Amino acid sequence: MTDASSLRDALPLRAIVLVLSVVTFIVAAKAHGRQVRLERERVGHSQVVFGGENPPFVEALWKRDRIRFWSTAALVFAVVGVLVLTASSIDVPRPLGGGTLGAAWSMLFLPLVAAFVVCGTASLAGFLATRGVDPRFTTEALPGSAAWWSLVLATLSTTLVLAFRTVR
Repeated sequence: MTDASSLRDALPLRAIVLVLSVVTFIVAAKAHGRQVRLERERVGHSQVVFGGENPPFVEALWKRDRIRFWSTAALVFAVVGVLVLTASSIDVPRPLGGGTLGAAWSMLFLPLVAAFVVCGTASLAGFLATRGVDPRFTTEALPGSAAWWSLVLATLSTTLVLAFRTVR
């Protein structure tokens, strides 16, 4: 028996998935926030006041992002809700072995992380499409963005693979 399999057998899979879910949520939120921050900093807005008055560009950027975020989260929530409610009558994979924990995880984790990923990648795409605003700033920011999004991909894929494994 290898050390990795010993560790996996010693720790309950559900606990591992829940911890990874929190890590993935935080990493996705940070990567998303970085992209929005880069968009505003590139056009010269390095200081903002959360909950206060900000330049029109910043307010418009945040409004666009809030609409994208909550629309995405609501859509994913609705789709997951339908799947959770109909899971017994159709053959769909059930995370964490199904049951209440799997349904709750699906209804909370999937919509919020999906919204961060969709909004963050949309922000990144917009950032790249408008690189002409400040090519040097854009080029210097890309390695950090690549690192954050690689971390999101790694934690998200690991979380999903483990969540949808058969729980023993």
